[in-house]
Amino acid sequence: VMFKIASSMIEHDITEEAVQDIYALGWVMELLQFAILASDDIVDKDLWRRGRWAWHCQPGVGQGAVFDTFVGAFLALAFLKKRFQNHPAYLDMVESINHEILFLQLYQSFDTMVANHGPGNVSTFCPHKLRDISLGLCGYYYLPIALILQYAGCASPENLRRTREITNEMAVYYQAQNDFLDLYGDRSKNGKGGRDIRENKCSWLIVEALKICNEDQRAQLNARYGRPDEESVTEVKRIFNDLNMSEAFKTYQTEALKQIEGKIKSLDGNGGLKADDFQYFLSLLVLI
Repeated sequence: VMFKIASSMIEHDITEEAVQDIYALGWVMELLQFAILASDDIVDKDLWRRGRWAWHCQPGVGQGAVFDTFVGAFLALAFLKKRFQNHPAYLDMVESINHEILFLQLYQSFDTMVANHGPGNVSTFCPHKLRDISLGLCGYYYLPIALILQYAGCASPENLRRTREITNEMAVYYQAQNDFLDLYGDRSKNGKGGRDIRENKCSWLIVEALKICNEDQRAQLNARYGRPDEESVTEVKRIFNDLNMSEAFKTYQTEALKQIEGKIKSLDGNGGLKADDFQYFLSLLVLI
C-alpha cells in the first residue's frame, strides 16, 4: 500500500534510495501493527490471529508477549530514527505515530471498560459510542498515508485533512465488518463464533439490532447479551437471525462503501492525493 501511494505522489523516477526509504516506512508500520494486534490478542485472550496461533500462544512466548508488544512499538520508533533522523519531516512522522498510537490505546481501554460494565448495559450502546470505538480501534489506518505524505513533502493541512476524512470512514466500515464477521464469518479465517456477545462488546450487530428490535427482543438482549453461557449466546444469535442481521449488514455495506467511494472520487489529484490509491487501499479492507 505504502509503495503504491508513494509511487503516485513522487512525480520523478523513484531512486533506489527512495525505494529503500519506502520499504523502511513499511516496516515501521509492520512493527506498529504487530504491537497493536499482539496486545489486543493478549487482552481479549484470543488464540488465533488470521488463521494462525496468536503471538502469545506461540511456543516459548506466553506472557512474555507483553514485553514483545513494547519492543515492537519502540523498535518502530528506533528504526524510524535510524533511517530518517535527517529527513526534514522526521519530527512530524514521530508526532504522527505518537498521536495515533496514543489515541488507539486510549480507545482500546475504553472498549474494554464499556464491555466490563455489563452484562445488562445494552441500553448504553449507541451509534455515537460505536463510532468513537471504531475510530479509536482502526483510526490508525490514517497513519501509513500520512507518513508517505510527510516523506514526499506533500503533507499540507488540506491533504492531511482529506486523508483523515476518508480513512476515518474506512475505519468505521472495517470495524463494522469485523463485528459482523465475529459472528457470521468463517471461523478458520476471521470468524470467532460470537465472542463479542460473550464479552459484552459494543459491536455493530448489537447497536443495529437495538434500532429495529421489539420490546420483548430488547428485554431478552438486555438479559442475555454479555453472558458467557451457551444458552445466552444461542438466544442472542437467534434474535439476530430473527432480525435478519445478515441482510441488514448487506444494506449497510452498500451504503457505507458508496459514501466512501464518493469521498474518494472527489479527489482531483492536486497536491498528490489520487483517487486510485485510496480505492486500492479500500479494496484491501473489504473482506466480504
